Formats: sequence, C-alpha cells, structure tokens
Amino acid sequence: MQPGAAPAVWVVDDDPMIVRVLNKRLEALGLSVRGFTDPCNALDELQAFRPHLMILDVNMPNTNGFAIAERLIREYSDRPIPVIFLTGASDGETKRRITELGAQHVEKSVDAWGELFPLVCASVPVPAQPPTKVQVPEPRSAPALLLIDDDENLTRLLAVRLRRLGFETYTASNGMQGLWQAINRRPDLIILDYWMPGITGSYVTGRLSEHPATSDIPVIIFTGHEQQGKTDYSLVRELTDLGAAAVVQKTSGFDVLRQHIQAFLVDKAPVADSI
Repeated sequence: MQPGAAPAVWVVDDDPMIVRVLNKRLEALGLSVRGFTDPCNALDELQAFRPHLMILDVNMPNTNGFAIAERLIREYSDRPIPVIFLTGASDGETKRRITELGAQHVEKSVDAWGELFPLVCASVPVPAQPPTKVQVPEPRSAPALLLIDDDENLTRLLAVRLRRLGFETYTASNGMQGLWQAINRRPDLIILDYWMPGITGSYVTGRLSEHPATSDIPVIIFTGHEQQGKTDYSLVRELTDLGAAAVVQKTSGFDVLRQHIQAFLVDKAPVADSI
C-alpha cells in the first residue's frame, strides 16, 4: 500500500443491496471500496489488482466464496489477503471450511455490521474510525496469555500447562481470530505460530504492532519452521523487524518458552517455576 493511500476493500455478494450498503459504510470509514455482484468479475480483476481485504458471500452463481478464498491463498501466499465471510450459511460444514481457510465468519442479520466493523478494523488500517466506546478489559487476577495456533492439540496442551503455572489463557485457531481476540481481550502477552492457514504470523505480527490497542503487547513467535533443521535467521529478522519480541522454536521445548514468558512479564508473572 502506498503511503497515504486508503486500503482497498472488495465486497463480493450477488445481492446488490448488500453490496450498496456495505460500500457506503466502508467508504464512510475512508476505505477504497469496490463491489462485485458477479464473483467471476472479481476473479478477473484479481489478475491486475490486489485488495487489502475481501468480504465474501459463500453461495453465489457461477462460483462460490470458498473458491475465491482458495485462489487468494494460492496466488498470494507470500502476502495473504484477509477474508471475512458475510453469509447466511451458518451450518457446521460452512464454519469448518471458513476456519480451515483462516478466515472469519459473520452471519447475515440486522446486527451484522456490529460484528463486521471490528473485524474490518482488525484486518486493515481504517483511516477514519468513528468514535466508539472504549472497551476496558475486566480486571484480572492473573496475567492473561493469548495462544494463536492452528494446531488445536498443541494449543490445548499449552493452555493446560500455562494455567497450572497460574496464567489465564485464551486461544485462537487462526490469525484473523487471533487479531480479533487480541484487540478485544488485550492480553498481557501473545504466543503466535508462524505457519497457519490463510494469514501467516508475519501478517498478524505486523497488524498487532500497528493497532493502537495491541502495539504494546509482547508477541512471542512459537514456531516449528526451520531451514534445513536449523533456525531460519532471515525469518527471525523479518519477524523482529515487524515487532515480535522473541522467536522460539517449538523444538526448544516448554521450559524455554516459559522462561521467555516470565522474562517479558517479570512484574506480572506467577512465581511458580514448574508444574
């Protein structure tokens, strides 16, 4: 995105009324908006232009939102485009596919904008956010950690061990969910995977560093990514330049991760050393 240029948001829905309403609301936020009622036209335009966010319906003529999201993943794997599905479909299979794609889900309803607006703000820099009530996190009895990783088994294991150490934990299974939780829950520290469906840890780290609600939260990248069995130092530099406080290999084990957590939360961390 060029300095001073408004982020580009595409709305793809075969319902012209929804496209018009969303275009108007998004343009009022200072965003550059394009609406498509034919998803094939949006696919054609992708050959020449890359939006910063796409809001997609699922069920549309000729193709569907999943096909568009899958194409975005294939063609923009180096710089993923966040996707929000705004759809009337709320069945388990639809939600599963959306989660697998690393996207967010908002069900179409009269209150949909209330859910959609904060997700847009989490996905792209919004030039002209209207005044909103500041959300103050509830007082906590223990430091709160947000775990963002698509490996749900690992996330559950980490959450159990960290709670035994006296931490409060929240979890998210993809980057978009993690951004949303980080902005709303304001954790004391974030543990973030690098390789995830849809958007990578690099994108999430950058957005966390840019957003005023999360810019001061330490982010530890906890990753299994290596280069020929060794630490990928070019990736470490990239992530630290984006704002990561530390990069820890998953192969290092839980004790190394715990030491980093306690180092960043020296005034807040529980005193327990082991489980």
